[in-house]
Amino acid sequence: MRIRVGFSKPRSWFAPFAWAIQAVEGTPYSHVYVSSYSAMASSELIYQASGTQVNFMGLRHFSRVAQVVKEFEFEISERQYREYLAWAIREAGAPYGVKAVLGIAVQRLFNLKKNPFSDRSKSWFCSELVGVVLRDFVGVQIKDEELESAGPRKIFEICERLAQGK
Repeated sequence: MRIRVGFSKPRSWFAPFAWAIQAVEGTPYSHVYVSSYSAMASSELIYQASGTQVNFMGLRHFSRVAQVVKEFEFEISERQYREYLAWAIREAGAPYGVKAVLGIAVQRLFNLKKNPFSDRSKSWFCSELVGVVLRDFVGVQIKDEELESAGPRKIFEICERLAQGK
């Protein structure tokens, strides 16, 4: 089984939240998601924290609103995929962590060790959600404190290292 971790930006011209993320992160992307093919549904599933909540989206609709910048593909076992999908379904509908994202900005601005607005997975932001997928289902070593402060660039760096076999 394969999952892909992708990095994207909005197709919409007016996207101030995305602009702010790209500016702070210094990246050409503002969003991180997980993509996988469901044989049972005969569909590509995009799993993400976006808008107001954690959600699944079909590839056709995702492609209308997002421009993919880069994707990394990872091989996982069928058991890991089933566990990932079960977890993803349980988390679907959880709120988007706007306060936690603002906490990342405050943390960086004041050079704090921890995200002051982290809520320990009561809500999710995209890079935190994907970081948990990488940790729990791909096997990446990453601490909770890192996930609570990880922006898209941190997840990209992890994916690059994995792709290079480091």
